[in-house]
Amino acid sequence: MPKVDWITWKTEEKDIVNPNKELEKIEDQYQNYHVYMNSVVTEGIKSEMVNGGLDPLSLNLMGTSPANEKAKEILKEIEEIQIEYESLKKKIEDSLNNQKRTEKEQLIEALDHKIIEEERILNNTISLRDRINQSGIPENIQKLRLDDIIEDSNNRINQLKERLDRIKAL
Repeated sequence: MPKVDWITWKTEEKDIVNPNKELEKIEDQYQNYHVYMNSVVTEGIKSEMVNGGLDPLSLNLMGTSPANEKAKEILKEIEEIQIEYESLKKKIEDSLNNQKRTEKEQLIEALDHKIIEEERILNNTISLRDRINQSGIPENIQKLRLDDIIEDSNNRINQLKERLDRIKAL
């Protein structure tokens, strides 16, 4: 699996690539191009091929019309651009989905490691508190602080687990 060097357990889910959002941007740009090409270029050429100077009878040299042939070539190339766009869009979509999967997996791994680290801290703190309790030392400020640390650790672990569940659902 390729690595993404910026992913840590602190990475927010909104920072993971969103293929739909990116594809929407691409589609918007293509629509601008398509509207221009379709309404101005393609329709203009087709109209000229039927009603104007690009028809097969205009500038006919030895039975062929170079202008009409060139217009057909242009229309064919415009169609090829549209086919190439669809192919490119599919490749971009696949690439974006792979990127999202990679980022998501790395974030899950980073969160798993952070949860393990937090659980280790929690277990060590509980163990320390238990040793203090067993030593017969009366309740004091240190024990109260340990209880606060344990509570904070439990809260952090729960928050991390909730984030992990949200990330897995992406």
